[in-house]
Amino acid sequence: MRRSRKDQREATRQRLLDAAFACLVELGYGGASTAAIAKWAGVSSGALFNQFPTKDDLLVATVDDLFSKLVADLNARLVVSVAEAGRPVAAVVDVLWEGLRSPTIQALFELTTAARTRPALRAHLATVAPAHLAAMVAFSRHLFPDAAGSPHFDGTVGVVLTSLQGTASSWFAFGEIYDVENTKAELVRAVEWLVDDASRRRGGE
Repeated sequence: MRRSRKDQREATRQRLLDAAFACLVELGYGGASTAAIAKWAGVSSGALFNQFPTKDDLLVATVDDLFSKLVADLNARLVVSVAEAGRPVAAVVDVLWEGLRSPTIQALFELTTAARTRPALRAHLATVAPAHLAAMVAFSRHLFPDAAGSPHFDGTVGVVLTSLQGTASSWFAFGEIYDVENTKAELVRAVEWLVDDASRRRGGE
C-alpha cells in the first residue's frame, strides 16, 4: 500500500531526528552539521531544510524527541525496578545511573553544551529541562508516597538527579576517574534516611 504524502513527510522527519541523534553521539556536536545529518539520514540537504528551515529548528525538535524517549524509558524501568527490589531507593539510583550513561543522555549533553552559544536552543532547553525535572519529581512521589509528604522530598530528588547528571557528564568526558559507586552509595544512604524518617513521622501522627 502506497503511503500518503503526510506519512512520507513524517517518516522523513523521524529519519532526520534519528540521524541527528546518531551524529551527536558518534561525531559530537562539532561534527553534527546539517550536511552530515542529511547524509546519515539518506536524504538531500534540500529535504532536510524543507522539514527544518534552520539548524536550530532541527536541534530543538531533536531535544523534544530525545526527552520524550528518555522519560518513557526511565519511567517504565523505574516501575519494574521498584516493584522487584528489596531496596527500592538503591534500585532507583541504579536505573537512573544507567539511564544517564545512555546514548540519549550523551546526545542531550552535546546539545546542552552547544546551547551556550545558540540562543534559540538555550531558550528551549530553559523550558524543557525544568518540565523534565518536575515530571521526575512527580513520578518519584508516585513511587515513594510515604516519603513524598516530607518538605525535603522534592529537593532531595533534585539533588539526586543533579549529582548523577554531573557524574555522568564527567564519565562521558573522562571515563571512570571518579568513585562512582561511592557517590551512588552516599546518595542511596541519604535518600533512604529521608524515606525512613518520613515513614516514622507518618507513623507517629
